[in-house]
Amino acid sequence: FFDCISAIAYDYATEITSRKAKGKARAMRGFLSNLIDKKRDDFGVVGFISEETIRSRAKRKNTGPNHPGTRSPLEEAEKALLVIIIQMGKIRQPLTCEEGITLMNDLIKNTPSQDAVKEFQMVRRLCAIEENYGKVGTHWWALFLKRHRDRIATKRGEKFACIRADWTKKSNLMQMYDVIYDEMVDARIAVELDVPVYTDRDGKEVGECERFGLKQNVKITHPHYLAFADESGCNTNQKKDGHVGGRKHVVEKGTVPQMAACTDDHRFTVLPFTAASGEAICLVVIFRSDQDKVPLLWKTGIDARVKDPARDSRDKIDFATNMGKGKFYPGGPTCEFNGKVVDCLTFTSEGGGITGAILVEILSYFDEIELWPRVPGGPIPMLIVDGHQSRLDPKFIDYINDKDHEWKVCFGVPYATVLAASDQRISCHYLVRSSTNPTMMSAPT
Repeated sequence: FFDCISAIAYDYATEITSRKAKGKARAMRGFLSNLIDKKRDDFGVVGFISEETIRSRAKRKNTGPNHPGTRSPLEEAEKALLVIIIQMGKIRQPLTCEEGITLMNDLIKNTPSQDAVKEFQMVRRLCAIEENYGKVGTHWWALFLKRHRDRIATKRGEKFACIRADWTKKSNLMQMYDVIYDEMVDARIAVELDVPVYTDRDGKEVGECERFGLKQNVKITHPHYLAFADESGCNTNQKKDGHVGGRKHVVEKGTVPQMAACTDDHRFTVLPFTAASGEAICLVVIFRSDQDKVPLLWKTGIDARVKDPARDSRDKIDFATNMGKGKFYPGGPTCEFNGKVVDCLTFTSEGGGITGAILVEILSYFDEIELWPRVPGGPIPMLIVDGHQSRLDPKFIDYINDKDHEWKVCFGVPYATVLAASDQRISCHYLVRSSTNPTMMSAPT
């Protein structure tokens, strides 16, 4: 970039000198603009080059300065942030200026880049408060935008209609599937076929007349290592529930069928995990609550169909005796998967929805019970989810990129086809961390 600017300034100064020798006052109209375009092509430069910069150098007769200025200590980290900003915009979850600053501080936290920033600030006494050393703020953000004004810009947001027809295009779906299949192969849970084949509903290779779907060039070899998760929001209030399959009730003519139903609002989220093998892995329930822990009775539930539950000496229902499958306090459903008994997991959140911290706890539980054994050179567990914001939580990205428990996490949803199976892109800042910190893994997964 700097060599390109120096070359432009030199040729422009030469042209000005030549014109003055011929008695001309200035260069021809459009000469500098055309020169910049030509040199940018010659040097392969995509960044913006100001005409005023070139004129200023020519006027000062300083076409090739020996030092281009102090480089930012965050030069490499800024490249990663730039990619994240662009990708977040493509999935229609653009960052605000405040979020951009927070994200950069998270990217450099506990890395050599943060030490470099701290040293840079201390030498120049840039921070009035000592605790701010090693952190970036609004001044850095303004300079960051200026340095990359050829690729990003700040604008007012506009709303868009969440209509699936806008994103359900064949090209988007093909891209989503292609990239997810590539990630499956990279996770060593699938292999590429030399010759694409047709399969039936059961995955058996068949002829074209018996096929189900298009030809496949990938074969999943470890379907139990491939998991899917998609949450559903629920409410205990049944007042506005629709009819069940158009079911009708017989009542006296002129009257309306009325049935008892719960009318109390209590929102919760059900998040089932299933495997590509068709097996259930785990059921997760997230209750809306301000409490940090799930109340015990919410975990156990009550089965009103159980008659005469066992009681203690005070004629109260004995909790310990009545707890378990088929009893008054049955608890959530457990699953048997991969030779392990997987408990029903329960959590709370303020809105009753999924969060990045909850996702980390879920995957931590799976890893603690060794649900998917990891061996050197063996398959890596892979999870396909939608593009909810919790999937981009730094804590979650930290966890799936930890070399002690690697995960492949892939997107395949509305507005996320650009990032389909692209956890490597959303966590690309780990490339920066790993390049400056040998204790971290060399590539994200």
